Amino acid sequence: MASTNLYGQYTPPIAGGGKYLKIEDGQTVKLRIIDYPVVFTKQFPGSENLSTRYAWVVFNQDTQEAQSFEQGITFFKKIQALSLDPDWGNTSGYDVKVTRMGTGTETEYTVNPSPNSKPLTKEQLEKVATINLTSIHENSIPFEEAIAGKTAPVKDTVIEDIGDEPITLEDIPF
Repeated sequence: MASTNLYGQYTPPIAGGGKYLKIEDGQTVKLRIIDYPVVFTKQFPGSENLSTRYAWVVFNQDTQEAQSFEQGITFFKKIQALSLDPDWGNTSGYDVKVTRMGTGTETEYTVNPSPNSKPLTKEQLEKVATINLTSIHENSIPFEEAIAGKTAPVKDTVIEDIGDEPITLEDIPF
């Protein structure tokens, strides 16, 4: 875990079960955010725009599993605000209760710190160590690189192979 609080050094771009934590509408999950997120871009179906996304390693206190938790800028700002609040500090030191309300573009998350948090056990930390965010989230970069101004690479578009036949100017549709 990082010894300095990097949340104060980063400004996010303007908003435009298993190893993955998915929270259902109306569900509250108690989790520990282990460290800083990775940053990447994602294009959602039906949209031409790329969305900046963040993924954290979390320890899900409800299921006792380490997982990847992916969210957008609005959620990031909630974690950032908690982390910068002098009464709470870095979120790796306490649990938060995350509640999801709504679906689709109407989804909102509330994040409440849990004052009665206990340190993670050796067994819990061993589970956390099995999650490698950069291998799970394609084209992601560590948070420290985002602070330094690096941007997450955009996934390349694969162009269909048209074979070995020669192309003439008449074949080009413009």
